[in-house]
Amino acid sequence: MRRPILIDLILHPDDRIERGYYVLKKDRDLLIIETDVPQVKGQKAFLWAKASPLYDSRGNIVGAIESIRDITDRKLAEESVRKRGKELEIKTHID
Repeated sequence: MRRPILIDLILHPDDRIERGYYVLKKDRDLLIIETDVPQVKGQKAFLWAKASPLYDSRGNIVGAIESIRDITDRKLAEESVRKRGKELEIKTHID
């Protein structure tokens, strides 16, 4: 089954599907999300995406545009910093 992309939620809003994403910001018709993708090149990847509708001169939605960034390196670095912080906290309490 095809997983909906963010543009699908712009063109056909669906709260049930939207709950499957981690929505960072929803401002009227603009959506910004962070989500993970199970398998990209054999490993989990993290993506940031932003989508917005495109309007004609009468204000009708005629399409949508989406921008996607791979933020896997950032997420892995954040996790590494969190783990190191916990390790240091544990070591500080032991000493």
